[in-house]
Amino acid sequence: MQQLDSELGQCAIASHPADHDPREGELYAALQAEIGRLSSMHAAGMPDWPRVALLAQRYLREEAKDFSVACWLLAAWLYTEQGAGLVAGSRVLADLHRYAWDEMLPPRLRTRRNQMEWLAEQIERFMAAGQDLFPLEAEAHAVLLADWRVIDEIWQTRDDEMSPVMGILRRLAQWPVQDAGLDAQEEAVVATLEKTEALPVASPATGPVETAETRLTPFSVPRSDMDDDVAPEALERALDQVMDAMAGPLEAGVKLYPQVALWYRLNRVRVWSGIEQAPPAQQGVTRIPAPQERQREQLAQRLAGGEQHALLQYAEAQLPTCRFWLDLNRAAHVALHALPECQAAASVVARETSALLARLPGLERLAFSDGTPFADDETRHWLAGLMAQSSIDVSAPGNAFPVATPAHRTGPVPAQATAGMVALATALAGATAQAESAQTLLASALSRLHDSAQQVARYASPEHQPS
Repeated sequence: MQQLDSELGQCAIASHPADHDPREGELYAALQAEIGRLSSMHAAGMPDWPRVALLAQRYLREEAKDFSVACWLLAAWLYTEQGAGLVAGSRVLADLHRYAWDEMLPPRLRTRRNQMEWLAEQIERFMAAGQDLFPLEAEAHAVLLADWRVIDEIWQTRDDEMSPVMGILRRLAQWPVQDAGLDAQEEAVVATLEKTEALPVASPATGPVETAETRLTPFSVPRSDMDDDVAPEALERALDQVMDAMAGPLEAGVKLYPQVALWYRLNRVRVWSGIEQAPPAQQGVTRIPAPQERQREQLAQRLAGGEQHALLQYAEAQLPTCRFWLDLNRAAHVALHALPECQAAASVVARETSALLARLPGLERLAFSDGTPFADDETRHWLAGLMAQSSIDVSAPGNAFPVATPAHRTGPVPAQATAGMVALATALAGATAQAESAQTLLASALSRLHDSAQQVARYASPEHQPS
């Protein structure tokens, strides 16, 4: 196991002669040769990741603050040390953003953006490879996401184009966390059932009965202590945390109780709510990286296979990292429409997708950076049908939590599953309430900013100037 020096991003580097170019040295050349194996037709196999890690650490310690080398180091630590390497490498990258943005190599923003896209591809490739991911401790996972929020905030102030940072952040939110799985959740609530021999019953007048288990479960999202003077940036960070916290419960909900329409609405809220406009495009082609060929193949296989639950789970799981891949929404709708008990949920997918297109006209005609369309021909036909409808009926019962047995299970719903479902409902209700509270405060803060701007403009007008 390698030593993970997470402070490389802020360590001092010895001075070099004025004409010293660290990228012309042997260290950088050796690193390039290893990384080049990923794209070379003649190089055999993957890079020697342990060697990449050692070379990159030495380079960052002795030669220069280099964005590309930090990305290579993060990938190397990810492949060799899994989650621990991911956390340490992300801290190095975040520190370079915090303390060395202006002086780190390479200087061109476009080159850095391309390197970030490369890193996003490596993270996706590793997480989607089918291997078991070692769960992180909750605190380490929180540190990881906090570092990537710092990176995202800095990119938003420096880059007018859409960067892949948010996609990385949302993908890393799906990394497993210790004791955050549904089994652990069910065990905690079932332990209470064995003591009380009954589930707490929610009263319309008083709301859910709060117990130690429902209050302190891994799924719970505590309400923030926010006052009216909170900054919009702080509110945005709070909302990001709420969105990240939804990942696990939503994945479990889609898997166990696919007929609950709420899962699909919240999944699209967390993925699409931050999109203000369609991505910039030249002749219909954007800079958004396309889904990998393996992802497209797996979606096609599931569409052709007829196993609706597998198709549904895959489409919903891919949406946070491929939010402009509109084919995923058609796939989810196909799966839900084929399940008799999921018609209300299918309508939610249709309505949320229609709302996105109404907000971003022409989105379905754009393409990813390699020319792959956001929506293939079948999806365009489906979207045209949605937009032609004046309204889509989403029945209220679709938002209720089910009492009947899920279609892909037989026999009565076990007490453990019912308990887990109640815990999921409690957590998501809390998350939604916090999001609504934060959104209200954000609107208030923006309104005050607008009023202040009007006052400044008024006092700056000619009639208020001294004669």
